[in-house]
Amino acid sequence: MKMADTVTNLELYVNQHSAQNLRQNKALNYGMERLESLPMSLRLIKETHGVLMHGVRGGKKMPSEFRKSQNWIGPSGCTLQDATFVPPPPNEADKAMGELEKYMHTKSGLPMLIDCALVHQDGWEGCKPCIA
Repeated sequence: MKMADTVTNLELYVNQHSAQNLRQNKALNYGMERLESLPMSLRLIKETHGVLMHGVRGGKKMPSEFRKSQNWIGPSGCTLQDATFVPPPPNEADKAMGELEKYMHTKSGLPMLIDCALVHQDGWEGCKPCIA
């Protein structure tokens, strides 16, 4: 690989990650502003996800909506059967996200940071409610 190719690849990498960071900041700011008029809710999560995904790779894959089809995580080209992780099917994910929303509005008695970690892990990472 030539030095010019290495520099070009590095510039591309930096530009992509800078754009991603800007998009994440924009989504965070949007969510914080919306919390002034909306409670923490699935609606707010969907809206904020739409801001996060606007204009980026995967941004046309149902932003602001929970998925309607099965998804999975694994090596490129793997099938559902070969997947490393298979989240619940859409109807079960919707139900789980509804339960998560109820949890967000209960007093668990746990420190807030632990509640945030549980909501993220069980909801977002565990259900993978969005396609992108």
